[in-house]
Amino acid sequence: MTTDTIGGVWVYSMHLCQYLSKFGTEVILLSFGGNPSSDQLDEVQAIENLKYYPTTYKLEWMENPWEDVEKAHIYVKQLCELHKPDVIHLSNFMDLENILTPIVNVYHSCVLSWWESVKGNPAPEEWLRYKELVQASLKNADIVVGPTQSILKSARELYGNDFHGICIPNATDYNYPEEDKQEFILCAGRIWDDAKNLKLLETIAPKLSYPVVVAGSNEHPNNGEKLNIENVIFLGRLPQKELLKWMSKSAIFFSPVLYEPFGLTILEAARSRCALVISNIDTLKENWSHAAIFFDPRIPVQALEALNKLIANSRYRQHLGKVAYNRSNKFSSEKSTRTYLDIYKKLNKVNQLLKLNL
Repeated sequence: MTTDTIGGVWVYSMHLCQYLSKFGTEVILLSFGGNPSSDQLDEVQAIENLKYYPTTYKLEWMENPWEDVEKAHIYVKQLCELHKPDVIHLSNFMDLENILTPIVNVYHSCVLSWWESVKGNPAPEEWLRYKELVQASLKNADIVVGPTQSILKSARELYGNDFHGICIPNATDYNYPEEDKQEFILCAGRIWDDAKNLKLLETIAPKLSYPVVVAGSNEHPNNGEKLNIENVIFLGRLPQKELLKWMSKSAIFFSPVLYEPFGLTILEAARSRCALVISNIDTLKENWSHAAIFFDPRIPVQALEALNKLIANSRYRQHLGKVAYNRSNKFSSEKSTRTYLDIYKKLNKVNQLLKLNL
């Protein structure tokens, strides 16, 4: 199984590995994108039946990645020769055309769909090589998994129909502590990440009676410049357990994203009984229709009105938190893992039959 140490894909991988371990499945986990943090290493070490191979190889969407991408391909093949896995589970994109092991490729996100959602136009030609890699990765996979039907539809529009895709939503069964809610609004993400759209807070936060707490950095990754906003508290990047503590206390979770293929952080906020105020993009409406307040993320006044509506009405706020929690029970890690295991077993059975006929 491949993962990265950057963000949501790591959280997804940890949830899945924990449950695969409970079902007695051995996982060989390979990470890209940078060295794991001490908290991430602690998470890995707590999972039985897991062998971990961290690397610093760049991911395919990073700047000048291609030498590392080639090295990563070679390393995956070496690990396959060493461990002889029944299935390869990719959480990134790799051209593994000449490998006989069945492949499940999870389409978590991609640059081209990000670009269209955030920039409003197709990605420039400099991303052509990236596009070709993604097309090859999807084509070579036996199964392509998308966390929502909406993102699978986007994948087909961008890369063609030459793959078999199914939807398996991201999930969590973590028992979140139920605490008395406090009067603040929680967001998660880096202020400079255009997809997170948190610069919207510059317009609306000073007009809110609740303070806004952001689990994420306000420091620019290139020049170190810090953006400070009135009525906004930046916590910096938090370990997962610390983020969940803040969620358990927050009355409202606010997500003005322009692009979000699933929204695992939103699911975690719902599990924490936060009232949800989120963007009206297709992927989020697919999961949270009638369980959240939606707004157009490009119209700040809509976000302001939605938040003020909840701030002014504690009964409605508590009701919406309960509705979100009830909806979150639909996204079970155990159910999701059983679906993956069923796919793994079917692919392995077909692969064994093919080997007998060779």
